Amino acid sequence: RYLHSHIQSISMKYFLIGTTVTLLLAACGKADSTNLPTEDGPNTQFVWDFSEPRKFTYDFLQTSSQKQKMGNDGEGMAGDSRLEGHLTVKVKPDQTADLALGDLVMTSQMHFKGDTARPATKNNPPAMVVQGMRPDGSFDNPSTEILFGILMALPTRDLAIGESDKAPLQMPFNAMGSQLMVNGYNLLKFVRHDTLLDHKCAVLEGDINVSELPEEMEGEYAFAAVGKGIYYFDLAKHRFVGADVQLALRMKAAPKNMKRFGIEMDMISQNVYKIRLREAAD
Repeated sequence: RYLHSHIQSISMKYFLIGTTVTLLLAACGKADSTNLPTEDGPNTQFVWDFSEPRKFTYDFLQTSSQKQKMGNDGEGMAGDSRLEGHLTVKVKPDQTADLALGDLVMTSQMHFKGDTARPATKNNPPAMVVQGMRPDGSFDNPSTEILFGILMALPTRDLAIGESDKAPLQMPFNAMGSQLMVNGYNLLKFVRHDTLLDHKCAVLEGDINVSELPEEMEGEYAFAAVGKGIYYFDLAKHRFVGADVQLALRMKAAPKNMKRFGIEMDMISQNVYKIRLREAAD
């Protein structure tokens, strides 16, 4: 019983974070292009202009609805959260950029099975910083690239309207202590030109599917990150302008040797992200 309560306590903290960008930055990664193949071809269109130091500031909003069950007795919880803040991309003289997600305000409310809803809480998560982004959105450490692989996706090569590029994605899944790698992709299609925030943009539609788990694990495991994205990129000024992403996440872990103790986890969340360019300052 103590072990079950301890696992539930840990899970509650994880659940409160939900699948916010905090989790994405900390726990997921776009696969290194040396390990997963991409389409051949140059990429001169969908690259940032890092020729001079400047700072891009974006408004960031994420809403999330989550459900989680712990143990085979069906004890569960549900909740809703809203995370707002600013995402900055600061270009440095070496033509790389540092990203910071700050000014964060998170509002969340929890519901426990058989209990009344808890009062909503508001807090200010600490700022997060990742360094060394190249103009094509890549990093030396691929574990930081999920921000661009899902939330601010760009093709890996030049595209004409109607053409697509399948960008590989890879996410680690901590399945009750076993670190599994889940493979998938974001299939990006250049669908049209449109204007957003006075920027003439290439509009990309993304089909996100990360669900290929290894088969050798004993027990019942599931991981699926599936969704759709619309991305706006200014081809003339070479800057990201905005994104609207819907992402459903399902995670389940029930190790074969632990199910009889009631130790299992099943979580489902629905997430909506909105990113808009607020300011580009030299």
